[in-house]
Amino acid sequence: MLQGSEAVRLRVPASPSPWRAALDRRRAIVAAALSPITVLLFLDAPVRSSLDRPVEWAVLGVLGVLSALIAATFVPRADGLRTVAATPCGAMAGIYPVVALMSLGGQPMGAVMSLFTVLLLGYGLSQRVLGVGACSTDVG
Repeated sequence: MLQGSEAVRLRVPASPSPWRAALDRRRAIVAAALSPITVLLFLDAPVRSSLDRPVEWAVLGVLGVLSALIAATFVPRADGLRTVAATPCGAMAGIYPVVALMSLGGQPMGAVMSLFTVLLLGYGLSQRVLGVGACSTDVG
């Protein structure tokens, strides 16, 4: 029988959220270093001739930062712990920035394509951070 403070002991998670655990100092530095490079990659796409409005510049900035965050999740953690399951579903998220870059190439940047690419990269980042919980499972 438990007595006193032993009866109410709660298990406190090591990190407040999987998002915070996935972005440690090493990965944050890599993401910060890669963000300008990925933004320049998106600017180098044929889309740049249609960048007339500030919203389009902001969308390209968001795409660059999301791509850098996805790439940073592939960097090993400093403590050696794995935060992301190494499944094919989680590894596929590394291709999403390339797909986003290809989807913007060859056509003016519209609202639908911008939304598609932001959602695609957001989904890819959630796959890398949340691991297999964001992937579908076989029910058969």
